[in-house]
Amino acid sequence: MEQATEIDIKKGIETSLSMSEYQAAKGLSNSQLSVLIDCPFKFYHRFISDGLQNAVRTPAMEKGTLIHQLILEPEQFDQQYHVIKRMRRDPRSKAWQEQLSIAGDKVILFEDELAEAKALQTAVMKNTVASALLEVGQCESSIFWEDKTTGLRCKGRPDFIGDGFVLDVKTSAQSSHKAFAKSMANYGYHRQAAMYLDGLAANGRVMEHFIFLVVETMAPFVVSLFLLKKEDIEQGRREYQKALENYKHFSTNDHWPAYTETVEDITLPLWAHDDERRGAYLL
Repeated sequence: MEQATEIDIKKGIETSLSMSEYQAAKGLSNSQLSVLIDCPFKFYHRFISDGLQNAVRTPAMEKGTLIHQLILEPEQFDQQYHVIKRMRRDPRSKAWQEQLSIAGDKVILFEDELAEAKALQTAVMKNTVASALLEVGQCESSIFWEDKTTGLRCKGRPDFIGDGFVLDVKTSAQSSHKAFAKSMANYGYHRQAAMYLDGLAANGRVMEHFIFLVVETMAPFVVSLFLLKKEDIEQGRREYQKALENYKHFSTNDHWPAYTETVEDITLPLWAHDDERRGAYLL
């Protein structure tokens, strides 16, 4: 895994940083805090003991990046991607090596992958509310600030900063209220929203609203728009503040606990209990 060169930006809103430069910049992000919340031991080995590492890119992550590019910055697509007909990604193949040479630093994308992503892009642009929200604003800005409570440096990269709102593009298998609410809880999107809003406010850009633009990854590419409630933002703020406090505690004591420190009891979750055990709850 390639080690990134760390960039030091104490405070500000940067509009020209690439994603790799942002990832290499100092500061705690929501994605890093999510790892810390799950398991401090994993956080330590991923972000501290082994140095700052570029995360391994999964196919789902690559697809998400492509969709973000087409929706938010389509004018830069040709600078980022080299499109070819589908072929085997065989390092022993002369034809594949030729395409790698032509692509250079660009990402190789197959024509059928681009066609599917463009269909998704079209679905978003045909949504009159979504297209209106994306008409004027800043895409992919990198924000840096110092948390007032802990003094720790933080960072975030909002997809889109509009007039009084922040918009985040998410892809999902389902964009229903129920499905996306579950995703918000599972992936900490409410923490992400709170961090972005607080980071912008620390840089003099106070935003009133946080909007999710959720688009399904399979035809007919249903698009949904959700305004995050203030109560959820407040919960996200409490959660990320607690995570920052825990980070400071673990760092000060140089102790990063795993899931368990001793032998602990474990039991099946309630949904896995058999009829005999369920019956005991009704007595």
